[in-house]
Amino acid sequence: MVDTVVHDDRFGPTIREALGAVAAGTNLWLPPHAYQTRSRYGHVIAVGADAGQVVADLDGAEDLVTLRSKPQST
Repeated sequence: MVDTVVHDDRFGPTIREALGAVAAGTNLWLPPHAYQTRSRYGHVIAVGADAGQVVADLDGAEDLVTLRSKPQST
C-alpha cells in the first residue's frame, strides 16, 4: 500500500469522521485471509437524527477514503 487519501470535501451532513487507518507500507490482504488479518484501510463514521440521511451519506462511503496502492512483487 502506498497511502490513503481522505476527501473531506465530499462529506455529507452526517459524516463525522473518515480516516485512513493504516500507515504507508502496510501489507493488506485479500479474502479469505483478509478476514483473519489486516484488511481494512479506513473507516467512516456517520451520526444523525435522520436515519435516511445517515444511510444516504454512508452509501457513498467508498468515495470518501481512497486507497492508493501498488501490487507487491512476488
